[in-house]
Amino acid sequence: MNLKELAKSVGVSIATVSKVLNHYPDVAESTRQKVLEAVAKTGYRLPLHAQSLIGQSRLIALVFASTLPIDLNNAYFSDVLDGLKKRASEMRCDLLLFSEQSFSMKEDYVARCRHYHTDGCIVIAGDPTAPALQRLVLSEIPCVGIDLELTGTSTGYVTCNQTQIGEIAAEYIHDRQYQKPGYLGPGTLISLERENGYRTVFEKYGYEIRQEWFVRTHDFFEFSGYFAMKEMLKQPELPRVIFAASDLLAIGAMKAIIETGRKVPEDIAVIGCDDILHASLCSPSLTTVRIDKGKLGIASIDMLFDLLNGRTTSPAFLMEPELIIRHSG
Repeated sequence: MNLKELAKSVGVSIATVSKVLNHYPDVAESTRQKVLEAVAKTGYRLPLHAQSLIGQSRLIALVFASTLPIDLNNAYFSDVLDGLKKRASEMRCDLLLFSEQSFSMKEDYVARCRHYHTDGCIVIAGDPTAPALQRLVLSEIPCVGIDLELTGTSTGYVTCNQTQIGEIAAEYIHDRQYQKPGYLGPGTLISLERENGYRTVFEKYGYEIRQEWFVRTHDFFEFSGYFAMKEMLKQPELPRVIFAASDLLAIGAMKAIIETGRKVPEDIAVIGCDDILHASLCSPSLTTVRIDKGKLGIASIDMLFDLLNGRTTSPAFLMEPELIIRHSG
């Protein structure tokens, strides 16, 4: 059945049917209901943006707003996406990907959402103060951030307690009686929060914090960890243990340590964060602070549906991290 046949079956014009399917307000409620009932009865295939009118499905924009040189194939984000896609399928959602490369500077996320008639947004990564994200947060479009604190009238966010991640790593190091702690991580908000928790514990126990062992990396990836560790290994005195802001940084750091003939953890222990698959497969296997990344994806869809359905929900979902002890530290 096409649009003309649908209009004829209801006894209205094609223009009226189009108005109903495109959310125009100037249609009598009785007429609107007749059109929607006919859609449901005849099996007429609605455009994606109109399917939520009769409960067929919802269209959710997946906004990937990262300014770092990473993509959704990244080990961390791929696990988040697995959980997100699983829950979206269960909730009969279609996902539409937006990225910074997918539109011109004359458009933004709000314009794209309105163009495609999306019901809401899941925002992954990015800078919450960026103008494009600020416009999205301040719009009428419900949106949920993953590892991104969004604060608006119809927003929420899901994340792990980043400060607690650093605290868990530091408490473990203290329990193992390692001295001379070091840290590898970029200057992003997440990394700085992890570092802050890490430092706070050592300050509590009276450890000496050597700034030359707390190194800023370019990003969260192996090469950054490798080259940062190579530079640190040139110092006359070395840390006894390194906590890295990601497993990939930690794996890169271990490679640099081992290349110099040193042993992990006998000479320098290494602890990561995230618990990606490769953390259990590398040699030595990586001690890490685990984040249930799939659960973050699931929680983001659940929170967005709470917003869409008008249910009162906490603006934040904080997941508890977990220490996974293996052989690197």
